Amino acid sequence: MTASLEEYVAKATQAYQPATNALQSQLDSLEGKLANTNEQINRNYVQQQADLNRQRNMAAESASMQAAGSGGSFGGSANLANRRYYDKTFVPAVTQMKTNQANDLASARQANDDLRNSLNSQLANTQAQANQQALAQYYSDQEAERNRQAQLQAQREAQAAQNAYYQYLMEAAKNNQRSYSLDSNKNMYGGYNWYDPDGNAVKISAVAQADGGDFNNALYNRLRQAAQNGDGDYYSAVVYNLMSDGLRFEPNVRNIQTGNSMWDTLGIIPIAR
Repeated sequence: MTASLEEYVAKATQAYQPATNALQSQLDSLEGKLANTNEQINRNYVQQQADLNRQRNMAAESASMQAAGSGGSFGGSANLANRRYYDKTFVPAVTQMKTNQANDLASARQANDDLRNSLNSQLANTQAQANQQALAQYYSDQEAERNRQAQLQAQREAQAAQNAYYQYLMEAAKNNQRSYSLDSNKNMYGGYNWYDPDGNAVKISAVAQADGGDFNNALYNRLRQAAQNGDGDYYSAVVYNLMSDGLRFEPNVRNIQTGNSMWDTLGIIPIAR
C-alpha cells in the first residue's frame, strides 16, 4: 500500500528544503541590507552637504576679501555677493542634492522590494515544484500499486481456475471409476461373486486391474477384503495366504483353463518362477 499524499508532499518538501532555506535566508537579510545601503547613501550626502557648506563659506570669505580690497566694507557689496551665491549657487545645489538623496533612497527601496518579490516568487515556485513532484510520484505509485494488485488478482483467478479444473478432472475421474462390489452369496466353488456397477459378474482379476497400480498389490488388497467378508471366502482366503507366502499372479486375459478351479474362478494364473 502506498503512503498518503501528505506524506509524499512532506518528503518532496524535505528534498527541496536546502533551496527553500537559501531563499528564506536572503529574504530575512533584505531589511538589514537596505538599512546598510540607506546609511551609506545618507553618509555620502552628509559629505556632499559638508562640501557645499565649505564652498559657501569660501565664497563668503572671498567676497569679503574682494570688498575690502576695493575699499568697501564687510557689508554692502560683500553681502550682495554672498546673497547672490546663496540664491544662485548654494540653494540650487542643496536642493538638487536633497532630490538626488531622496531618489537614491527611493531607488534602493525599489531595488529591495523588487528583490523581495523575486525571492518570494522563487520560494513559491520551489514549493510548487515540490508539490508537483509529490503529486506525480504519488499518482505514479498509485498506478503501479493498482497494476500490481490487478496482476495479483489475475494470478489468484488463474490459480482458482486451475484448481477448479483439477478438481473437475478429479471428480470426473472419480465418477468414471468403476466401483466393483462383492456379492454376499457364495458361488458353487465356495467363492464370492464380484459385480461391476452395471450388475455384471466379473472375475477378481478384473477388479484388481480396475483398482490401478501394481496388479499384485491390488489383487492382494481385494483378496484380503473378500477373505474377511462375512464368514469368509474360501478361494480368496487360500490365494490371499499364498500371496502372503510370496506367490504372485497375473491376469488370465486369454481365459486359459489351468485345471485349477481357484485360478480359473478368480481369473488369474500364477507367474512362473
